[in-house]
Order: sequence, then structure tokens, then C-alpha cells
Amino acid sequence: MKGVTPTGSASTPVYLAVNDTSTKYYAGAGVGYDFSNNFSVGVNYDYYKTDKNGVNFDPNLVSVSAEYRF
Repeated sequence: MKGVTPTGSASTPVYLAVNDTSTKYYAGAGVGYDFSNNFSVGVNYDYYKTDKNGVNFDPNLVSVSAEYRF
């Protein structure tokens, strides 16, 4: 177990554990476009395959980015 972080209210904490020994997979893809030498945008999709004690937590993550270069 890599780390434990308490979350939730003070009276009912919920503990989330991180275990970096998993052999589950991670996949992602992304695209970006340069509008000029100074400005670009991108969008990315990530999928994580996880489970703990038979309960599946398979989050999907979509992120959008913008970059301005001086």
C-alpha cells in the first residue's frame, strides 16, 4: 500500500488506499491542433482498469487543454 488519505467529514472519515502493485491496464489517446506558432488546443481520453475486492472502479477521464507559447 503506497499511501492512505483520509477524506470526508471529520465525524465519518473515508479512507482511500493506493496500491501500485496492480497489473491492471491503463489506456489513453489524445489529439491536439496548433492554430499558430503561439497557440494550441488539445483533448485527451484516459481509461483506467481497476478493482478492489471484487468491486470495479473503472473511471473514464476526458481532459481539454490549451497552450499559449511566448
